Amino acid sequence: MARIWKVDEKSPLLHIESIKSFPTMLMNSKFNKAKAGEDYLIATGGHSGIVTVWKASDSKDVAKLNHSQSDPSLEGLEIDWQNNRSLAVTGKSKNIYLWDIQTPMLPQQVWSGGHSEEVE
Repeated sequence: MARIWKVDEKSPLLHIESIKSFPTMLMNSKFNKAKAGEDYLIATGGHSGIVTVWKASDSKDVAKLNHSQSDPSLEGLEIDWQNNRSLAVTGKSKNIYLWDIQTPMLPQQVWSGGHSEEVE
């Protein structure tokens, strides 16, 4: 379960703004870099291999990216926003997948992963 906490301007107390349930363990979540007047979006990913993008204000899904079709190695799943439409997702394979939330069927671009280097 993910919870979003919001500070009430009229009170120093915190309250839950939105709650969203997930079918599997949530491994990562990342807010977009919204500017004034834009919706805050959250990208979340877990063991299911689906990266869900949803609006923070009402918990409604904006996009579902089936990352497991592109990269089944989900251990160490990391998510980072490039802008308010695109986000990068990577897993244990070290490949980086750039997704556009307006065309979520396939990643826009894929960069092959590097090899780990040991420092002596």
